[in-house]
Amino acid sequence: MIPVLILMVLGGTLGWLLRRRRRIVAPAERAVFFVILLLLFLMGAEVGGDADLVRALPEIGATAVLLTLAAVVGSVLAAVLLWRVTDRRRGREEGGR
Repeated sequence: MIPVLILMVLGGTLGWLLRRRRRIVAPAERAVFFVILLLLFLMGAEVGGDADLVRALPEIGATAVLLTLAAVVGSVLAAVLLWRVTDRRRGREEGGR
């Protein structure tokens, strides 16, 4: 785990240092995109090859849908609450409410 964290910090530092050098950053961005696609493909192949996991997919899928819906509903409620709080403050500052 420590080597992974060290590599992440080094990569972030290198990215920060090279952020204004588009000739270096642009090809790296494309390479990262394709490496991520390759990783997703390999993960899918690994999941497809695991019979126990494939049998559990309906249950896992249902849980994922429920968690996703809960996250979306929670985010919408938090956004509405934040909107109301900031709208009231703005109204008081403008002298309206």
